[in-house]
Parts: sequence; structure tokens; C-alpha cells
Amino acid sequence: MVGTRIPGRRRANRQFPRRRAGYGAIVNQRRDTAQQVRITPDGPALIDGPVEIVLPDGEIVSSDRFTVALCLCGCSATYPWCDTSHRRLPAGRRHRPRGRQS
Repeated sequence: MVGTRIPGRRRANRQFPRRRAGYGAIVNQRRDTAQQVRITPDGPALIDGPVEIVLPDGEIVSSDRFTVALCLCGCSATYPWCDTSHRRLPAGRRHRPRGRQS
């Protein structure tokens, strides 16, 4: 499903299609199983996929990968996906929420 053309959807890049929806949280596509989220020390949140993530502006970003890394530092160029930008930050600032200044 990743990279597949779906009529009526805008896409930020080839891997992660987006669509418009109301604000919410992570949506488990396999509703019969529990979704596991692992917070790594000074790193991303790892989520067992496939997932759909509802962003604050209402867009849904989806991935059908078996594990998805979400940015927690807010510095990723591919936000909400982690691109390992947290490795360039000092250890005490690696889990700064996106848009927050400290």
C-alpha cells in the first residue's frame, strides 16, 4: 500500500500518502490486536505498524511498514517520521516537543 496511488489523496512524498480527516490519535488498522509503542531513550517512538497518524491539522499520514519511527525531538525534516536528527542534539534536548522552545 505504501507508494500506491489512491484517488482523492494528496501525498507529501512517495512513501507516505496523506488524507484529510478530523483530529485524533494513532489509528490501528488491525483493530483486533493491541498496538505496541516503544519510547527509546534519547530517540524516536517505535510503533508496530501498519499505522495511520492524525496530525493536528487534520491530515492522516499512513504507513504499512512493520515498524514505524516517530520523531519526538521535533527536528526531523520528514516529521512526523524520524530521520535521526535527534543524534545531532545535546542529550538533554532530545525529547523536546515540536514547536516548543526551551
